[in-house]
Amino acid sequence: MLKHSEKTVLEFTEMMELFLESGLSVRDALEAFAVIGRNSTAGSLGRMLLEYIHKGASFAQAVELMEGSFPPIYRRMVRVGNTVGSVEQIFPRLSNYLRNKKKLQDKILAALIYPLLVLITAFCLTLGTVFFVMPKMELIFSGFVGGGYREQYTKQYAGTGVGAYHSRIYRCFYPRGSGNYPEDGNCRS
Repeated sequence: MLKHSEKTVLEFTEMMELFLESGLSVRDALEAFAVIGRNSTAGSLGRMLLEYIHKGASFAQAVELMEGSFPPIYRRMVRVGNTVGSVEQIFPRLSNYLRNKKKLQDKILAALIYPLLVLITAFCLTLGTVFFVMPKMELIFSGFVGGGYREQYTKQYAGTGVGAYHSRIYRCFYPRGSGNYPEDGNCRS
């Protein structure tokens, strides 16, 4: 059985409501809809219902046979309308129900998009921090803690202004007597 989207069912219901309000019977409305909506999916839905009716089924039975296309509440309302004898009067309520359902689904989807984007962004930032920033930070900090960085730096910049300035900074972090810095550990020099 061919399944139609909710948008197609809503379009079909709204068109049937217009046809029935203009005074057509259900059968005439389906025939008009099959001709007008020849290239649309809602038109194919109308043509399928019309085929069932031509085979002798009532409108409610035709809708019931297409259970893949119509939601259960739709089929039940059509059945009740057929039992009471006023199928024409249920279409405004059906179209109103389907419109409200679509609005609610759209609101829920719109409300979920922002938190979902925030969650995805936070996840990507966390992965970026773990795999890119943290390894670089590890390299930086390993140079400060006995990684030979200090000795290489002092040899490279010995006697230059940059080396003298940085050697004063290192003396502040490695005070006198700690054994970490070969020179006197006076921070104010």
